[in-house]
Amino acid sequence: MIIRRLRRLPLPALLLATCIGLAATSARAEASLLGTWVLDEAALRADVDAVVAEQFQTLPTDARAQAEQAMRAEVDRIVQTAAGTIQFRADGTATSVSAAGLSEWVWTSNDGVVRLEKKEALVSDVPLLGTIVNDALYLEPDVAGEPGLPLPLKRAPSAPGDDRG
Repeated sequence: MIIRRLRRLPLPALLLATCIGLAATSARAEASLLGTWVLDEAALRADVDAVVAEQFQTLPTDARAQAEQAMRAEVDRIVQTAAGTIQFRADGTATSVSAAGLSEWVWTSNDGVVRLEKKEALVSDVPLLGTIVNDALYLEPDVAGEPGLPLPLKRAPSAPGDDRG
């Protein structure tokens, strides 16, 4: 029924309706990003376990045990340095607090992909790309040719009277 109605619309009206729909989807994605997020340690460990099971399955037992131990040590290091919060605000800024200290960011969202750039970035600082999947935000460095394991974040528990923006 809806398809038939859309087919009857003149092309400019159809294009306008499509643009409005895409803008609304983008606005909902941006609104769902607002608020405070924290590292989802359980999800990170589950993701690493899945990678270990897949990538190390053909290794001999001793080599596999060493590789698993090294991966788990790396996850422990990541948890120690990434534990903290990142708060996204409606004005396109974000603040992260972690073991690395406080960082100010600028964020944009386009087609469901969030891009974070440090306000006062050093040469070694790379932007982060993120996507929201269900209730999780997955962040990873925007480094071409170097795929990594996205860092899963979840919403921080809200305090009574806490607003998300």
